[in-house]
Amino acid sequence: MYLAGKIFFALVLFLASALPLFAADDPLEPLAAKEVKSTLEAAEDSVDMMYVSEKFTSSHPRVSTGVNILDLEKGALRKFISGGPGPGREIILTRYGVNDDEVFDLLIDAMKKGIPVTFITDVNRALEMDFAAGEKMTTDFKKARFKSGDMGPGLKRFMDAGCKWNVGKCKVVSQPLFSKTEDAMIPIMHEKGLLLKDGEKSVLCRGTANMSTAPRYNRMFRHSDPVFVKAYDDHYRQLVDVFAKGGQIKDIPPTAPTRVLFTNGTSLEIAFTDGKYNPNDRFTNLVKRATDDVDNIVIDEIVMSHFAFTNKDFVEALNQYLKILKFKKKAFPKI
Repeated sequence: MYLAGKIFFALVLFLASALPLFAADDPLEPLAAKEVKSTLEAAEDSVDMMYVSEKFTSSHPRVSTGVNILDLEKGALRKFISGGPGPGREIILTRYGVNDDEVFDLLIDAMKKGIPVTFITDVNRALEMDFAAGEKMTTDFKKARFKSGDMGPGLKRFMDAGCKWNVGKCKVVSQPLFSKTEDAMIPIMHEKGLLLKDGEKSVLCRGTANMSTAPRYNRMFRHSDPVFVKAYDDHYRQLVDVFAKGGQIKDIPPTAPTRVLFTNGTSLEIAFTDGKYNPNDRFTNLVKRATDDVDNIVIDEIVMSHFAFTNKDFVEALNQYLKILKFKKKAFPKI
């Protein structure tokens, strides 16, 4: 069997994270995925738009550069809130950090208008507490105090306006608040998404940006494919269930990846690692498989986008693949 294809690694590593993998052939097991069919033609069609904060030249109709992603998300929130409450309309904001005052203004406005709001975050950015000797964490956030900086003031204002911890129509949920001792390895809830639920008009925004004015290179993807929206909605519900019961990231049950099948034969996988595995291992195994069967498995192109390209196993696997291609005088993939 001869397999040829493109590998697209668009990866931001989170302890609670999503891994998109696009390939023209079936992705490598052993991560057994549940398969669902999309009505869209190709995997790339699942992205309505990609927005990038840095300005550069692109002719792709679905790429917009030099975009203020914070303003873009606030605009989407503002427009959604202007529609008022209604059956199935809901805001789910999943964000490691928010320190922009207007974001909290918008969430408070949504709450007052009766639109359900769920804010999944990491209170270690916003709260602090004097822990007793030997106490490593707490989920009783009422015992803690809000920090004077970072996300503290905005979250305090949101809670003072009537939002509740863990329950209710407007709620904030988080992993525990951890004691910051010198030997502590504190996990972080590092996800960054915004789901505006409105039936068939639901929109998902996900990417790399916190809701902060800090200048960073960031990108955001917008999706409206119902299959994609449901996968994230299900995951967010799972986070709410675990965190609201006092659980940690490690307590999130392992979830099989969702392999979305498109009509032209391409596929895209959505996998939430939740600290259970390193997705780099999957990439490494895929390259190793091509190395072991170089005459029948051809990788045409590898596209990688990483904050830090430091995984030794993947680098070594890629080097071995390129070495055997050179030895056999085969064409290198475009990287």
